[in-house]
Amino acid sequence: MALQHSLVQKVEADPRASFLLLSEPAPTFTRGISGKDEDLLWKSPQARGVAVESVHRGGQWTYHGPGQLVVFPILFLPRFGFAKRGVRPFIEKVVRLTRTFLEELKVTALEKSPPVGLYVRDKKIASVGFSVRGGITSHGIALYLKPQTDFFEGIVACGTKEAQTTSLQDEGVLASWRGMAERFAARFECGFQEAENW
Repeated sequence: MALQHSLVQKVEADPRASFLLLSEPAPTFTRGISGKDEDLLWKSPQARGVAVESVHRGGQWTYHGPGQLVVFPILFLPRFGFAKRGVRPFIEKVVRLTRTFLEELKVTALEKSPPVGLYVRDKKIASVGFSVRGGITSHGIALYLKPQTDFFEGIVACGTKEAQTTSLQDEGVLASWRGMAERFAARFECGFQEAENW
């Protein structure tokens, strides 16, 4: 969060700057701006090694942790051809890009909402939750590389009690975190080119 905030400030100071953060977080439940107290099901997540944090992205509760590729683009929307308030077209493009990335791995995923995400046979393989302020994006998308089910039992994810997850490993794709991160970053760079006139 602190790093994201500092990079958002850099983009505020220089809209030509842009950043792509890729991480594999420690176990953490994050509560979005619509999160409800009762949707945190575990009474003491910290006792199970899971931190709890409130964040300023949209949506409700989700989980981030080992075995996830968490991707946070921090950029000024008009620089890449979007309106300053063009949140929905931007999110749609990120989701399409992620779906194409999965297709390259021979995994067919469909976009569904609510909650927004990519699903394989009604099981979520990628979660989406962005924040956009002053035309600058933060937060982003989490792709599940390894099974996440045990931890998602500690929350009502995105307000949906029956939500289930899958992962690339569950779908027969085995790859290192670094390999997936480098491949996704390359796909993202190809998909987001600076607009000629902004």
